[in-house]
Amino acid sequence: MQRKSLFFAAAALLSLLAMACATTVPPDMTVRDLAREYQADRVKPKVDNFLVVLDSSASMEDSDGTHVKFDTAKAVVYRMNNTLPPMDMTAGLRTLGHDLSVARQPTVLAWGMTAYERAALTEAMNKQTMPGGNTLMLQALQAAAEDIKPLSGKTALIIISDGIGIDPRPVAVIDGLKQELGDRLCVYTVLVGNNPSGAALMQRLAGAAACGFATTADELAGPDRMADFVKRVFVADYVPPPPPAPAPAPAADPDSDGDGVPDRLDRCPGTPKGARVNAQGCWVLADLNFDTNKAEIKPNMMSVLNEAVTVLQQNPTLRIEVQGHTDSVGAAAYNQQLSERRADAVKNHFVQNGIAASRVTAKGYGEEKPIADNATAQGRAQNRRVQLQPIQ
Repeated sequence: MQRKSLFFAAAALLSLLAMACATTVPPDMTVRDLAREYQADRVKPKVDNFLVVLDSSASMEDSDGTHVKFDTAKAVVYRMNNTLPPMDMTAGLRTLGHDLSVARQPTVLAWGMTAYERAALTEAMNKQTMPGGNTLMLQALQAAAEDIKPLSGKTALIIISDGIGIDPRPVAVIDGLKQELGDRLCVYTVLVGNNPSGAALMQRLAGAAACGFATTADELAGPDRMADFVKRVFVADYVPPPPPAPAPAPAADPDSDGDGVPDRLDRCPGTPKGARVNAQGCWVLADLNFDTNKAEIKPNMMSVLNEAVTVLQQNPTLRIEVQGHTDSVGAAAYNQQLSERRADAVKNHFVQNGIAASRVTAKGYGEEKPIADNATAQGRAQNRRVQLQPIQ
């Protein structure tokens, strides 16, 4: 009977342990790497040194309901380390408690005090594999005080613990260290778990320094919250890089004839002042729409033609060739004749309006010189044109 009772008790215990293990999950390790946002030479650090005191005692082996507390505590250090922007600081990691497989001393300076390097702190954290032993926070903070005292400049002391099994004496250590270092010391505590007495003790440790604050691992969950913590603890200021210099003004694009089309695109250089040109820089009588197969000047063409007469009058030494062009619809021979008739009609209008015949020649080009694609209606319309070309 006794054996049966022991069997059921053991089975119940194993069941409880299995349930406990089943309810824990690894902490979220995502971070917002400020090294990608901040240029190293533009970050002004708030502190010159920092020391992390990590509780590795047996109570940290318990679950906080979701995670193993020791995993949560380590995640805080890993995430803080992977969030920090590059800064010149002296840094260290001190642990307390430990399983005997990790260390036999009650507290160990696991890394530092030395120049901060992200990879070096990561390597030191990788060696913190198993919690165990008593929560000897008094001895750890006494040793931490000796780590910090020789340092120059300001120091951030970051204590990560569940606060369990810690008597009030460590508060006196912080008091004494504050009296010695003054405003060169700030203390930040991170509570792991939700033990009320542990939370109260961590609040007292942070308050004893009169610089710093108490927070919890839950409050630092998520990339943005951890980034905010890092900025508050480590970054005094950040000077953004100056905006890039404006692009140099493009070199002047010459337009020798002043028609608004640069020389590199101008297919008709030497356009007289006042002449209206197309996108190719050619003096084209726009909207000069002859009836199909006709070459007679119509009243609605007068404004365009008279504008050209005015330009010729303003440039009395200018000689021009009136060029008739067609699209590719119809026979080429017919288009050639039609373009000649239309060019002659425009020349005659100029002569009738006071322009000397010696200044104007007329020539038809038919469909030989398109300026647009004859495969489209828009292109064909551009090709049916009368163009005025100055003669040098």
